[in-house]
Amino acid sequence: MALATAIAAVVGGCHWPPSLGTGSTPSPAPVLETAATAIAPDPNQWITVAAPDRSYAIAFPQSPAWRTVPWIEAKYEDGERFYFVRSDLPQRSLPAAAPDRVRAYLEAAMPGVALLFGGSRIDYSEPIQLDRYPGQRLMFENASGIQFEARLFFDPQTLRLFVVAFGTTARNLAVPEAERFFNSFQILDDAPRNGPQAPNGPR
Repeated sequence: MALATAIAAVVGGCHWPPSLGTGSTPSPAPVLETAATAIAPDPNQWITVAAPDRSYAIAFPQSPAWRTVPWIEAKYEDGERFYFVRSDLPQRSLPAAAPDRVRAYLEAAMPGVALLFGGSRIDYSEPIQLDRYPGQRLMFENASGIQFEARLFFDPQTLRLFVVAFGTTARNLAVPEAERFFNSFQILDDAPRNGPQAPNGPR
């Protein structure tokens, strides 16, 4: 099965990871009309872009396709490799999450992230950190044999979850393109801090 076909069959068709137990039903996210911002061209033809709401920046081999409803999502695939990044919207008027709850949340989110790409079992995971943002790294394979690595990061102040994922039809995830993609990811501080609540899953 072609990479694009295999991924299209599952991406966007699953629910987002569980909530932090706020007890409220989130409202739908608004459509963001602002286009994604290209920050700077890369000398090796990679391009760094910022999300329309300035929540994150990341580099892709080529300009990605964007979706802003119900999350801020960008993806690009070249037939052998798949690059994906997504963030939800900041929660409204909620207290910052305690560290122990954040770690539990990230661990609970992992199966949902794997399921997003058709993975039913997590083969490896470990806690990671990006600046002040706690995270989780996981690896899995979906039913089509595509290998994935995903990295989750959580902002305890806005209760915002970020997912960065790389997939390949090859059997080896340890390729320079994957590391370059993951290492380019930045959570930006100039994103809105108190936006509308994020939805629980695709509509």
